[in-house]
Amino acid sequence: MSERKEYLVQVTVIEGRYLKGLDSGGTSDPYVKITCGSLPAQVTVQREKTNEAIWNQSFTFKGLMMNEFELETWELYFEVYDRNNFLTDALVGACSIGLGTMYRYTQKEFYRCWLSLFSEERPKESQGYLMVSCYIIGPGDKAPVHTDNDVGLGDIDCRQGLVANEDLNIEERHKKFLKEKNIHTLDKPNVTSRAYQ
Repeated sequence: MSERKEYLVQVTVIEGRYLKGLDSGGTSDPYVKITCGSLPAQVTVQREKTNEAIWNQSFTFKGLMMNEFELETWELYFEVYDRNNFLTDALVGACSIGLGTMYRYTQKEFYRCWLSLFSEERPKESQGYLMVSCYIIGPGDKAPVHTDNDVGLGDIDCRQGLVANEDLNIEERHKKFLKEKNIHTLDKPNVTSRAYQ
């Protein structure tokens, strides 16, 4: 077995959109539970009666000891729950990012990226979207630095990039197709009719 090395994972939970409403009023009281490898989970604050939540909370997972196999198999796991006062909190949806995938990605990070939430009850139906920024650094690595002008993957509409084609309407499919093919369109010209002599 390979030697274990120490890693640090930094996570910022930015916001959630189109979160599935589990309460009788069609909203939820969402919070996010983040688990990283073998370290204890960390939790955001709860938001009240909403399907769109802004957290902007950062979490650091220090002292994550992993060998090469664990780096490739362990995940950064996000679970969005609906807080219930008298019952067990209900899972809205979950998603994960492989630590090895993130470590091999540009600058060892996912910056302002939308993640689609899924549940076991409805594995083919998105339960909402979560925007996060996260990075992993190991021995000798430097943390990525961003300015306010940097654009991340999440700066596009979350439904355009992550929703399956069959869940988009015709106009949204067309926009997604043009964006994927890097096709830029011009506005249609205005045609006016004039009488000539």
